[in-house]
Amino acid sequence: MSSRLFIEVRERRGLAYYIRTFPEFYTDTGYLVTHAGIDNKRVPEAIKIILREYQRMSTKKVSKAELNKVKDNIMGRLDLSLETSDAWASYTGSQELLQGKILTPAREREMIEKVTQNDILKVAKEIFQPSKLNLALIGPFKDKKPFVGLLKI
Repeated sequence: MSSRLFIEVRERRGLAYYIRTFPEFYTDTGYLVTHAGIDNKRVPEAIKIILREYQRMSTKKVSKAELNKVKDNIMGRLDLSLETSDAWASYTGSQELLQGKILTPAREREMIEKVTQNDILKVAKEIFQPSKLNLALIGPFKDKKPFVGLLKI
């Protein structure tokens, strides 16, 4: 609820009932996805705002304060996600099966702490390119032309 997109798209502009962005990691690939529940009449406007935020990420460094807030959030979610024995078993088991090694939460925290503003900018420049953008819509849209033209950052 404190993400850039949540604040800009939902809180400031009232364009979405919900909005969230998260990565999907697989052993050989992955992706970053943004989901949003938007009034059909306001979809183009919301897409433009989302893409503008993507572009900002790829052209301007995040502030130290924002980076620290995100790091704290990730580490807090990691700690909370490992509170039960079955969650711990799943955490270590999936690492062993998929990566052949187990990173302890302490080691993961060390790695998170090492992430810099420049690291974020570098990854954002790699991810947020027009050739890598895809759009999927669920709604009464019959013509894709208005939306294809929006996928430029």
